[in-house]
Amino acid sequence: MKSTRVIGLVKRHPDGFGFLIPDDSEMPDLFLSRKEMEGVMTNDRVSAAVHKEDRGDRLYGSHVEVIKRGVARIVGKVKKKSSGELEVVDGMQKWGATIKIPFKNSRGATDGDLVALDIVEYPKSGSDFIARVVEIIGDDQDPNNDLKRVLHNNSVPMDFSFATLNQARNISQKVLDKEREGRKDLTMKTFITIDGVTAKDFDDAIYVEQRENGFRLWVAIADVSHYVRPKTDLDDQAYERGTSVYLPNFVVPMLPEELSNGICSLKPEVDRLAFVCEMGIAFDGEVSDSSVYEAVIN
Repeated sequence: MKSTRVIGLVKRHPDGFGFLIPDDSEMPDLFLSRKEMEGVMTNDRVSAAVHKEDRGDRLYGSHVEVIKRGVARIVGKVKKKSSGELEVVDGMQKWGATIKIPFKNSRGATDGDLVALDIVEYPKSGSDFIARVVEIIGDDQDPNNDLKRVLHNNSVPMDFSFATLNQARNISQKVLDKEREGRKDLTMKTFITIDGVTAKDFDDAIYVEQRENGFRLWVAIADVSHYVRPKTDLDDQAYERGTSVYLPNFVVPMLPEELSNGICSLKPEVDRLAFVCEMGIAFDGEVSDSSVYEAVIN
């Protein structure tokens, strides 16, 4: 079989070999040997030459070239060598090479520390990863540190930039008179939240009236877009996160607390800006009419 090159994403196996999943869904996965996987990580985008086994139909890849790295942050346990050098050894075959931590990048980490690392230099021709410590998490045997391990391994940002926090703090925590202009005033209708009592924020609320031919239903959702404007620091950091991340007894919010738990949370007995869908619903459940508009609710 004549060698051709294929582009796709890599998935590492704990035993050190891997597979290239081609962009072309019609093409089968390529087997990558441990040698080819040196310094190659899961989710790296690579190009590889395709070969076919002399006997059998399995395809394998060689001369792997990394096009784009898929991992920038990892979590590992620091080992201090007799020379005083710090490194994180890939005991689980997650990245295929030792990670060196120069002293200037160590933040005081020492032997046995569980740390979060940002990779600053990727290996070339058998060299090692070079990284800097961004956080000393602590004892890797402490289950309380598992949450941070999960967040770092999935590149979930846990801190907002100063500019984003400053922008959030300058937003009024009350609905201003000028913000009511052009919106329907529904503050006299008794909306109720549909989020649970233990929820950290309240995004949705409803109000319903029974009519002669069925029901009139108002469904409201907090108007976050009024406060998070395009091409702002708030918008950029919200886009980076995509959603709030919920873990046991812990949440990483998509927006700073002033918004997520404040002016964008539909709390009891306070006015809030909302998008509302108003619907007529027959007794058999059929929607007879609907309209969507901006409103103020309470």
